[in-house]
Amino acid sequence: MANVQLDNGFTRIANELLEVVMNQKLNGTQFKIIMAVWRYTYGYSRKQHEMSLGFISEATGVHKQTVRNELEKLIERKIIKVIKESSFSSSRVISFNKNYIEWEGLQSAKRLTVSKKANTAVSELTDTTVSELTDQERKPKENIKEIQSQVIFDHYISKNIIQHKQFDSDMKKAVKKAITKFGIDEVRTAIDNYAVVIKSDAYWFTQKYNIINMMRDKDIRQFGSEADPLSNFLVKEKNQTKQSINWEDI
Repeated sequence: MANVQLDNGFTRIANELLEVVMNQKLNGTQFKIIMAVWRYTYGYSRKQHEMSLGFISEATGVHKQTVRNELEKLIERKIIKVIKESSFSSSRVISFNKNYIEWEGLQSAKRLTVSKKANTAVSELTDTTVSELTDQERKPKENIKEIQSQVIFDHYISKNIIQHKQFDSDMKKAVKKAITKFGIDEVRTAIDNYAVVIKSDAYWFTQKYNIINMMRDKDIRQFGSEADPLSNFLVKEKNQTKQSINWEDI
């Protein structure tokens, strides 16, 4: 029997990170690489470490070329950060990027549910109540939605469409609803396409939407990736003119 004891060493990982990572679209090798990075950074109470491809390959049991390919994908997605490139005398220094709002293709953490079969086991818990577990599971999800909604607001403001003075509760509600329904990437794409359309003379659509209007289902759909708005809103006739409706700053 394995003698696994915390006294022999352990790796401190925030529950929030565990819950976010396990909800990402990652393959087995990518998960192994993340585990290896955690083990040799957080496992030694440090934030970064020199880790060669050969070192990671040996640690994970994955072929070196496969490690190379999947590590580059993690770096591209900003899940793994390169602190210092390799040289003739030292390996590349890398770290895990715990600021997950910077990750490309971030998936929201899903709330865990307890099955009927587990009810008996749950009732036997003495140190933690079901309500406490629910709170722990809910907080990361709420935190992610709060952060993502701010990211979308900042992204909208960066397009210089309408400069809202503050991100109020009605705006947050609209943004969170859109993110829940369409996902943060699709909402960001819709804003990007919308900004291109209203700012170019090549398109006839020039209605300026405030952020609440922009978050409406119909507008996310018509400016989303599947609607092909950069083609649909092109000026196709010589006598076609632009009409602009400006919404007041709020």
